Amino acid sequence: MRIVSLAAMLLVGAAVAAPAQTPPASTAPAAAEGIGPAEDAGSNVTGFLTSGADSLHLTPVQRARLRRIHSYFEGLNTPLRDSIRTITGGRPLRDIPPIQRRRMGPALHPLMMAMRANSQAALDSVDAVLTPEQQQRLQAIRAEYRAHRAQAGAPEGR
Repeated sequence: MRIVSLAAMLLVGAAVAAPAQTPPASTAPAAAEGIGPAEDAGSNVTGFLTSGADSLHLTPVQRARLRRIHSYFEGLNTPLRDSIRTITGGRPLRDIPPIQRRRMGPALHPLMMAMRANSQAALDSVDAVLTPEQQQRLQAIRAEYRAHRAQAGAPEGR
């Protein structure tokens, strides 16, 4: 159950991601370290992997790389999340009436798309760190999470 909860947190972050942003070269992690735009999008996945994915049997080197990936993508997504909070007045979208959400759409859409792109990039970066066996296990965890959400009646896509 803990793994499913952690996977859920990772997937929620990935689902909210929007188009990837390329930070200035001075702030981007070194490519030699395996950190870059491809690692930002799945910040929730990276958070899960750095905090408690014991079932994946991560090595200390993998954990360190995943922590750097997580930090990098959190840095990209934090200003996007702050902008979304400003637009929504800090309210969750599910608490905003549909007509108001539609009015906010033009402002929210580019931010959400940027976060989604960042999440995909983060997932790609995570895959580059994991072995094929670990990638399969992570996919199984994510599938288990999606099935649990579907059973609970949650919207698809996370």
